[in-house]
Parts: sequence; structure tokens; C-alpha cells
Amino acid sequence: MERIAKDELMHRVDEVLFYIWDPIGVKDAPEARAEYRSYVPRILEMLQSDRPDDDIADVLDQITTQQMGLRRNHEHSLEIAAILKHHKTAIDEGLA
Repeated sequence: MERIAKDELMHRVDEVLFYIWDPIGVKDAPEARAEYRSYVPRILEMLQSDRPDDDIADVLDQITTQQMGLRRNHEHSLEIAAILKHHKTAIDEGLA
């Protein structure tokens, strides 16, 4: 993946995690903008490796339950994984 595409995907992963995944509900707090940024590299690597949606959802569930102490919402995690994969596909195909 070329550098520009990788940077764009990284930006989109960050945006999706903050504005859509948002398990602790901070998307309306500008001061919390970097809240999920530490998870971006791991998710980005999974997307670049073409890991299945279920694998990505499992990682999101693991973060939610083990690191945040929240209840698992696998359906939501699968939705987020699908959104992330859709962004990657659009970037790969030059559509976004």
C-alpha cells in the first residue's frame, strides 16, 4: 500500500473508531479526540493484512471488555469492522 493511501486509511480508522465505534461515548467531547488513537495501529495492520471482519471485531471486543471493562457488543463490533473494510476497499480502488 502506497504511503498516501496508508495515511488516508490510518486517518479513516481513527475517525471511525472515534465517531462511530466510540464504546465509552466521548465522540462529542473535542478534548477526548485522541481517546482511541492508541488502537489505530493494530486495526490498521489487520486491515492491511486483509484479516476477516470477525477477527477485527474480536479485537474491538477484546479492547472493549478487557481494557475498558465494558460489556461486549459483538454485533456493533462487526458493523465497525465492515465499515473499516469498506473504507479500505474504497481507498484501494481509488474511489475515495
